[in-house]
Amino acid sequence: AAADELLLLTLNGQQYEAPPLNYSVRDQPTILGLSPSSGPAAGGTAISLTLSSRAAAADHHCRFGGGGALDDDVDVTAADHANASNIVVCVSPPASEGGASELAHSLNGQQFGGPSVFTYYAPPQTDGAVPASGPRAGGTNVTVTGAGLGGAGSHVLCRFGEELINASRVDESTLRCFAPAAPGGAPAGDLARPLALTLNGQQFTEAAADGAFVQYEPPQISTLYPVSGPATG
Repeated sequence: AAADELLLLTLNGQQYEAPPLNYSVRDQPTILGLSPSSGPAAGGTAISLTLSSRAAAADHHCRFGGGGALDDDVDVTAADHANASNIVVCVSPPASEGGASELAHSLNGQQFGGPSVFTYYAPPQTDGAVPASGPRAGGTNVTVTGAGLGGAGSHVLCRFGEELINASRVDESTLRCFAPAAPGGAPAGDLARPLALTLNGQQFTEAAADGAFVQYEPPQISTLYPVSGPATG
């Protein structure tokens, strides 16, 4: 159970110096969830840990390693927390390769609870997006191909400009997402929207071969000539 204790110092086992220091004893909370639960092997993913109890003012740390993707190396990083919240945030260190790594949490940087599992993946490689254009009204089913597009990713999204759209995995080399409508207030005419994808909702990779998905005004048919022809074609 949580408790606050007084800590005093003595040089002879009898007389104790004042003023006393406060030392807090806290139950180690468990990790209820991670978001995102995956990230690139290069590191740098900001991971939100949901704890079983409020994140008290403490020396929060996250520990990555103890087997798996970090090759038995343990990397302890400081974690940020919000007052009156059960959320702490830590940033993943680089890993030598893709794979699962233990992730534990500590209130003092020494004793750790958990662990949960954070999964590293190799950065995705993209060949391009087809089709590369569609009407401004949206709804175009865009197929992105490449390598490393499936598997460990926990938040698979396409980003058209600044707008995030859920993507669906077809297989390890193919993703699909539907282009959104052009944003209100966008200039008339063709609109080039940078197209990127992410497997964890944070780190993005360019998806379109030329960097953008182009949305156009739908063409209008003004004339047709001739208006008829033989059945033989």
